[in-house]
Amino acid sequence: MLAAGRITADADTALFAASASLTDIAGSSDEALANPSRWLREAGALLARAGA
Repeated sequence: MLAAGRITADADTALFAASASLTDIAGSSDEALANPSRWLREAGALLARAGA
């Protein structure tokens, strides 16, 4: 599993069962940086639902 602040479109995530970008989930990097604990929890929930 991979939870990261930002995952670029060309990033090789093949080694991970699932991945979640805080920037994508939050809608912007500013929001992800302003409330990282909220978005980390959201990323964890998303990854858990993905069965990772």
